[in-house]
Amino acid sequence: MSPQKMVSCEICGKEIPEASAFRIYVENTELIVCPTCYFKYISSGGKASSKFGVKESVSLSKESYKTSAENVTKRNVSFPISSLSTKSVSRRSQQVNLRIVERYEIDPNYPEIIRRAREQKNMSTKDLALKLGESENVIKRIEAGKLVPPIDLAKKIESVLGIKIIIMRIEDELIDSSGRISSELTLGDIITIRKREK
Repeated sequence: MSPQKMVSCEICGKEIPEASAFRIYVENTELIVCPTCYFKYISSGGKASSKFGVKESVSLSKESYKTSAENVTKRNVSFPISSLSTKSVSRRSQQVNLRIVERYEIDPNYPEIIRRAREQKNMSTKDLALKLGESENVIKRIEAGKLVPPIDLAKKIESVLGIKIIIMRIEDELIDSSGRISSELTLGDIITIRKREK
């Protein structure tokens, strides 16, 4: 069996099997994208008609997609972790950078997920607190939804209870020359960046 041919997503740079890649068209420019970027774009204006993993062409206007903050509940919390890549593009005579970052969020249903997993293991809140090296009050507040566990504690909880409460998201940030983050990233900006790379 011959190895799968790999291609790079022209938005986030992720290496994916060619069979899993999608095509989108923006102002007559074709972009090869990964499933994550593909579904981000169609949720902002495109329409999907076939199942995940099948190549598909979707036409989007330049104005049809703009990044925006995720809609999260009060329990959600985001933690910027690291810059994956940074590209430059000029907009309105101003130099800006496109930065792809990873963010970690806590599942909004973490109180119920943690409580159920603890009870299934026949552990009391005190037992769990001892295993985590935390106070029982902290565990009770977490299970009551009054305290969002920081990422390091969430990882410990995942390990002890065998659950998943950390969600990783990849997002785009547009940073201007003064270091400010802008949410006005458009597909036209991305196309400009990709053309300059070629």
